Amino acid sequence: MGWSTLLSGVLGSLLSRLVISLGLTFISVTGVSALLDTVFSNVKEIISGFPLAVIQLLGMCNCDLYLNIIFSAYSACVAFVTIPKIASGIFGAGH
Repeated sequence: MGWSTLLSGVLGSLLSRLVISLGLTFISVTGVSALLDTVFSNVKEIISGFPLAVIQLLGMCNCDLYLNIIFSAYSACVAFVTIPKIASGIFGAGH
């Protein structure tokens, strides 16, 4: 068994783990992003049904900024959860 066979086996295994991990991460991040977009649009629809005075008060209190912070925090949480999964899928940690 030569070095080329050993190197191709190691690189092939590493690349296959990389592709699988990135694919699963892409699917999960895309799904969570779509879910957050749906929730955000539903919240906007609900708020648009409020009386004008309430909408103006929410605007003065920067409610839209707070909603963006909350949804950004959820997106960051998903990113931080998926990063160790990528690393364990690529490098085989935890197996």
